[in-house]
Amino acid sequence: MKSLIALFIISFLAVNSTSAQPQSPASRAIKNLNIGETVTDRLTSANEVLEDGSYAQRYLIQLTQGQIIQITLQGDDFDAYLMLQEYNGATVAQDDDGAGGTDARINYTAPKAGLYVVIVNSLGEKEEGEFALFVEHKGGATAAKQITVGQRVTGILNSSSSKADDDSYFDAYQIRGVPNTTITITYESADFDAYLNLGVNTNGTFESLATDDDGAGGTNSQLVYTFADARTYEIRANTLSEGETGSYSLSVTSGGSAPSSRATTAVARNVMIGQTVSGELTSASVKMDDDSHFDEYTIVGEANATVSISLMSTDFDAYLLFGRSINGNFESITTNDDGDGGTNSLITYTFADAGTYTIRANTMGSDETGKYILKVTRLGTYRAAAVNSLPETGVNKTVNGELSISSLILPGETAYSKDYRIRAGRNDNIEFTLDSDDFDTVLELLDSNYNSLEKNDDYTDGTNSQIVYRFAAAGTYVLRVSALESGETGSFALKTRKR
Repeated sequence: MKSLIALFIISFLAVNSTSAQPQSPASRAIKNLNIGETVTDRLTSANEVLEDGSYAQRYLIQLTQGQIIQITLQGDDFDAYLMLQEYNGATVAQDDDGAGGTDARINYTAPKAGLYVVIVNSLGEKEEGEFALFVEHKGGATAAKQITVGQRVTGILNSSSSKADDDSYFDAYQIRGVPNTTITITYESADFDAYLNLGVNTNGTFESLATDDDGAGGTNSQLVYTFADARTYEIRANTLSEGETGSYSLSVTSGGSAPSSRATTAVARNVMIGQTVSGELTSASVKMDDDSHFDEYTIVGEANATVSISLMSTDFDAYLLFGRSINGNFESITTNDDGDGGTNSLITYTFADAGTYTIRANTMGSDETGKYILKVTRLGTYRAAAVNSLPETGVNKTVNGELSISSLILPGETAYSKDYRIRAGRNDNIEFTLDSDDFDTVLELLDSNYNSLEKNDDYTDGTNSQIVYRFAAAGTYVLRVSALESGETGSFALKTRKR
């Protein structure tokens, strides 16, 4: 059994190490893992290296409270070792040979809902080889959530959700009835055919009182119901057919109301890195404040993974928004109109963490509709280079370079950049100028630990940048050439002059 102290250190580093300088040259990328999925992959020297010299690959998985799962790791090439952590890095289970032979297995009941991390590992250092990882849902009651009149909630139905007698998935919500009070329940999804079921649950036996399939228009559901008494009722957010999964929204309002002809809130769909999805904006799609329609997607990031997000349509002028949803409010990180040529849009971004981000597939003009394709492509993984390995420039020199789609994008940033090292003496007063006719330039001076000392966008009325800096100490420093906007590329001249 491995040292718990070592595991604590590993867990701490895994969650808190977002520094530009990784612990090893290996990738620390986290891949997605779904219940019921089997993953085949390899452990190699290109993976993350733990403190004991063993290789590791991390997978992100979503669990619900009370859910029972079984995780199995099989590998003929190495002695399998398996760990399960909470998202904050706390190790909750680990196993060496629980699946027989040198295979590992963890049986776990989640005490709370949330994201967990499965770590595929080997018992010995530098062990490599192919493996199979699979997670099975073994049961466990999914407690009903609470909902009240005037509340709107969002959720996801997946293979770990509760199952009805017809093998369709559902989430259960409890609401307290008020005698002779009428409510309207609206249930919407862009991923599946929504089905509403209202009833009472007595000692685990559900008695249906009212159901609806398409009462809210399209494949969305709506029920208008008057409570007869003050019992606790159960709302089941269900699918019409077995095996359907995806995101949804559920709302309860006071009184009876007719189904809306147009959505007023976006129901987010899921998209993954490496996935291409098709969609359609219609007159029923939710609207922005400028009366343009949009669809919303959620994506789980991988720390330091660089991606491109493209939105293509022959029916409308595409417009992309990328950001995060904070307490139900969308906060934009960046937007793009025609970055992918013509009227298509393109955003590049390096994820700063493994959190959830939001993509909005939008139109440039109001009331535009039509079909589109949304594509998320992995471009690579950001790794900060050692300063002494950077290309070098010097005082009173000019470097002619180029930003291209193969240039780096820093974590949390959307624009391409390129770094150079320069040696400066104590009290040197140096002028740095960055010129380009192809893109709006940004110039930054950093110390040898990549800490920013000074940054400039436009020192004149144009789009060129300049920094004049007096160095307090002799040493090696970093000059960072960047574009201001996502996707901007082209040639530049970096000039250095001692004053």
